[in-house]
Amino acid sequence: MRVAVITGGNRGLGVFQTRKFLAEGYRVFVVARSQGDLASLEGADRLSHLERDLSDWSDTGYLDAVHAETGRIDVLVNNAGRHLKKPVWEVAPDALEQVLDAPNSGTSFKY
Repeated sequence: MRVAVITGGNRGLGVFQTRKFLAEGYRVFVVARSQGDLASLEGADRLSHLERDLSDWSDTGYLDAVHAETGRIDVLVNNAGRHLKKPVWEVAPDALEQVLDAPNSGTSFKY
């Protein structure tokens, strides 16, 4: 069975992505701080939630755990991100830098 890991796959666009991979027959691991909207999805027998705060981009242990359990990772969707609930012109420069730099951690994965 193909395996997908989706960060932030518990809400919004991420839950849509999770639903699509489940519909295609994937075993899906959602990495997020909460279960969010996962309870509403069909295919729960192929869905796992890995509770993790992804603000530390160097913590890739969840990938090791999935790979150890399944022996493979076919798809990795890096959907998790930071969300600021105010206009960009009201955001302090350091906070905006954290949002923009989050995916540019320089971390690489090899599986």
